[in-house]
Amino acid sequence: MPRFISDSGKDFLSKIFVTDPEKRIDIEEIREHPWYKLHQPETQSFGAERNLGNINMQIVKQLEDQLHFNSENLIKSIKSNRHNHLTATYYLLLKRQMMKLNKPYLESFLSPETLTLKYSRLK
Repeated sequence: MPRFISDSGKDFLSKIFVTDPEKRIDIEEIREHPWYKLHQPETQSFGAERNLGNINMQIVKQLEDQLHFNSENLIKSIKSNRHNHLTATYYLLLKRQMMKLNKPYLESFLSPETLTLKYSRLK
């Protein structure tokens, strides 16, 4: 496998690409795998209460300083859930930050109430 794939990613792929269906991991095991939880498909956020009010101001400042984005326009675009170059860049940086913190990316979108409900169901 390529060297750029993490150990967790290699483990995940090695469990999926098993030719014997009896030995291959099933959907529930896939969903419970640490790599999958870290890289959840964005479609899982549909129907979840999004927390658009919780904007990472550190990223906003970074975009303002380094790329000369207008912070007011960026914040307005995030709050109105627009799909443009401002929000695309913001969410890519947010995703990178969440991955560095080893947290699921979608966790940054959910309200504290939704997170509490989500994790209480797992226990």
